[in-house]
Amino acid sequence: MPTRKNIRDLSTEELDKLIKAFKGIQDKHPEDPDSFFHIAGYHGQPFRGAGYENSDWWGGYCHHGNVLFPTWHRAYLWRLEKALQTVPGCGDVTIPFWNQVKDDEIPPIFLKRRYEFQNKDKIDNPLYSYKLQRGFYDKLARTVKAEQENGADQAPEEQLVDYGKFFHYETVRYPYSGLVGPQDIRTTELHNEVISQLGDETVNGLLNLRICQWLQGTNRTPGIRTQYNQCLRAPNYTVFSNTTSATKYNDDHSPHSSGLAECEEPLVCPIEKPHNGMHLAVGGYDMADNRDYSGANGDMGENDTASFDPIFFFHHCFIDLVFWSWQVSKGKTEKLEITPFYPGTNSVDSQGPTPGMLAGEWLSMKTPLHPFMKYEDNNTQLPFTSEDVVDISRLGYSYDKSDILQPHKEDERQTLITSTLRVSGIDRGLIAGSFVILVCEKASQDLKSEEQKPKVVGYEPVFSRWHVAGCANCRNSLSVTFHAPIAKVTSATTGEKLLDPIPDTSKVDYEVRLLTNDRKTGKKTIWAPDPQPPMDLVERKFEVPLPKTRLRSVVVR
Repeated sequence: MPTRKNIRDLSTEELDKLIKAFKGIQDKHPEDPDSFFHIAGYHGQPFRGAGYENSDWWGGYCHHGNVLFPTWHRAYLWRLEKALQTVPGCGDVTIPFWNQVKDDEIPPIFLKRRYEFQNKDKIDNPLYSYKLQRGFYDKLARTVKAEQENGADQAPEEQLVDYGKFFHYETVRYPYSGLVGPQDIRTTELHNEVISQLGDETVNGLLNLRICQWLQGTNRTPGIRTQYNQCLRAPNYTVFSNTTSATKYNDDHSPHSSGLAECEEPLVCPIEKPHNGMHLAVGGYDMADNRDYSGANGDMGENDTASFDPIFFFHHCFIDLVFWSWQVSKGKTEKLEITPFYPGTNSVDSQGPTPGMLAGEWLSMKTPLHPFMKYEDNNTQLPFTSEDVVDISRLGYSYDKSDILQPHKEDERQTLITSTLRVSGIDRGLIAGSFVILVCEKASQDLKSEEQKPKVVGYEPVFSRWHVAGCANCRNSLSVTFHAPIAKVTSATTGEKLLDPIPDTSKVDYEVRLLTNDRKTGKKTIWAPDPQPPMDLVERKFEVPLPKTRLRSVVVR
């Protein structure tokens, strides 16, 4: 049976064949069902069905924030893999994974503009980027408050801001920006011109530094690598699968009525959380206590166009490997169960119903995974369901036993967790695009201004899209809630790197901040960009008040 491998372990012949297959589907006509454009468009833009121009419905087929997240994306990978295998000479190609547990950087193959085959032929690298064969725009344009030229005393006017991508737009990653709508394109052009002057080696180094920071974390905040290990300990599929269900589980198992609460048991980390973090890392988001190039807005950082960046599928192949590793460790390789009527089991939990679904529909293992179809023995075409994708051998692929992840002893930081802070009431409908919720130590007013840089002690990456508030069927499910683990005072180190000591939670107040890439949502920059290169970079990341956020800054004695 074909095996999905670590992309770093591919032989020269296997890599040549993979590149040939990706180039083949990227060259297909966009209306060809096996074309990269057609399949990438299943995830978000260009919206199809009811979500195309009816604001009552969710655009795109993807599932996030509900129990179909792992199974829908498993079927999605299968569909792309089958398309790759239609390219002549590529019938045995499988999608490799980007191993985010072993790697601190993006594998080099994704960072090369050109690819040289074993026979010395050279082509544009189809894994570096993708140029849209058709443009599109979101007919459900977002409304923002326009800044007034005559002073802040005037009430801001509302204006519509189109979100779209033009024909031959080329996908980008951090530190570049991909906002190219009419209101953003000039700013983006100036930003990208500055970044291009740095050269590919420096730009790739900046991206890898961002990836490393997200993967490793600090002794204050667990990195993505730690979160992957934590999610393998999830007690059942429902809470493993998505952030909505995991939040309910943590609510039920961690007292929080007074804000900070003593931990009764470790918080559950769903697979969707590190998944979200890596999307934002590649797209250009950072923690508040690190310098970065404001204005970065890569495609992987938002739901509408993430799947047009080829690295999306290699990231999700690793998510699928973690999913399979959890199944193996729990003995769930042939059957999965969903807890009925639990948060995260309805079509309007965290998002709206996708094309082909009803508003308020309860999700089960038999729910169709639109738009993926299978053929029965009598050649009848039926939609895939989650039951069809539980056992990966039925989908025609496997993972090597040596690549299956095993839960290991928690890192030193996890053993120091004594309290959790519950943050709730953050409305995604008021925020355009993805964002990061930050829990920070509240800086003392006695500190000098340069010492008041926010110290992040907890965070939640929220992978979203540019227009969510208009979806009438999901308007009541856009609130974000999460639990931030707070560690006790220590001077622990991680590896060979000495990190800042964790504060004594009995003597610290906390505050919530928001990190967003929408320049229209605030006025105050959260952190200034590096002074180099010697051109002004337009600020896009802001620290903003959170409307209706329910969080008490508390002091635990």
